[in-house]
Formats: sequence, C-alpha cells, structure tokens
Amino acid sequence: ITPTQQLMNNTPQVSDFGDETATYTRLIQRVLIILLFICGSTVIAAALSHALNFSRVLTISALLLIASLSYSQLSHSIRRSTQVLVLGLWLGVSASTFIFAGVHSANLLTYPFLIALTGWILGRRWLLAVTAISVLFILALGLGELTGVYHPAARAPVLVVVSTVIGNLLAIGFLTQTAYRSLTHQRDHAIALSAQLAMQNHNLVQSKRDLRLILDHVPAAVASLDAEAVLRFGNARYAELFGAQAEDLLAKKITDYMSPQGLEFMTPYW
Repeated sequence: ITPTQQLMNNTPQVSDFGDETATYTRLIQRVLIILLFICGSTVIAAALSHALNFSRVLTISALLLIASLSYSQLSHSIRRSTQVLVLGLWLGVSASTFIFAGVHSANLLTYPFLIALTGWILGRRWLLAVTAISVLFILALGLGELTGVYHPAARAPVLVVVSTVIGNLLAIGFLTQTAYRSLTHQRDHAIALSAQLAMQNHNLVQSKRDLRLILDHVPAAVASLDAEAVLRFGNARYAELFGAQAEDLLAKKITDYMSPQGLEFMTPYW
C-alpha cells in the first residue's frame, strides 16, 4: 500500500459526517421537547393565574403546529426542519410579544437562542437576517411604546413568566452543551488526523531514504529526468560518472553537467 493509499484510507469516512448529523438531529429533537414543555407549562401557569384567554391559546396552538411541522421535516432534512422551527418560532414569539407585554415580555429571551441556532445550523446569511430583523422588531416595539403609538398589554402573570424563562434557559443550555460536544469532537478528530498525517509523512520520508540507500548500492547508474531534462533523481553511481556528488546534480539540466560528446551519444536514446 502506497502512502497515498494509506492517506485515502485514513481520511474521514461518511460515519464522521453521520455523527455530526446525528448531533444536529438530537439537538432539534430536544428543542422540540422543550417547546412542548413551554407550551404545556404556559397553559397550566395561565390557567392557575386565570389568564388563559383566546389570544394565549391561539399562540400556544400555533407553537404546537410549528413543532409538529418541524418534526415532520426532521427525517428528510435537518436544514429544512431548522428553517421551519426558526421561522415559525420567530413569527410566533414576535406575535405573542406584540400582543402581550412588548419589550417587557419574557419572550425576548427566545431571540438569542434563535440567533445562535440559526448561525450554527443555517449559516451566515440566515444569521444576519434573523439578527437584523430581531433587532429592528425590538427597536420598533420600544420606539412605539416611547412615542405612545403602541400600547402593550399588562405584563403576564408571574407563573407564565417563570415557565417561559425556564424553558428558554433550558433550550440555551442544551444548545451550549451540544455545541461544546460538537467542537470537542471536531478538535479530537483534528488532533487524531494530524497525528496520522505526521506518521504517514514520517513513513514516507523513511521509505524514500530506504529507496535511496538501495539504489546507491546498485552497481548500475540510475537516474530520473523530467520532460525538460532536469535531473529529479540520480544514484551515487550515476553521479560518479560525472565526478560529482548526487546532491550536486539534483535539479540541474543534463546539459549543465554532461559533455557535448556524451549528449551526442545519448540523443538517439533520449
């Protein structure tokens, strides 16, 4: 097996990328579970606080629909599932924030999580878009309230706020843990790959030394030249024909060290 074949055999296989896909899948599944927890705890908290009105029920129903749509796409495409989740959550949370407490809403904790999730899975363009629209939306709510154009509803009951905050903190915690595990796995994989490449490079250098040692003890003159007649390799016997060391002839054209008579003799065989 040549060093090139060894390198190809030791390159990351499909399973390495499959591990990354499984990590993203588990992350989305956990986020959906947390979303269900937030919806359930919000319903219970709102019922206990006598704040379970039509608008809140409609918002929770929309979040459950988003969770089901995202889950249905998860087996087909993680990216599509994430897009459905991010867009749906952003619209649902923004509608809930606008309807209820505005910039005083605990829902604002959802935006940092959505931005982090977007940047990690969907890439730079999605990250910039979600960040920009979130900032503009919050600024619009704040300016609207300051100028008296927008009048948010009264702040949500304590139990509703607590359930929302806990759910968002859990989601951010899971995202951070998954990101740490993924980065650690990639770091360990890079270290292992670097060690493999260093070993293969060492073996290649040793193989070249062994080949050189063998050819230097061959009684015949052995040389290798490229299409421009530049010497790529010559053993000790070859260099002795010209009264030189093999290292001194490397990368030189044959015309630089061979006599005209020798060139005339070699031309028919070139």
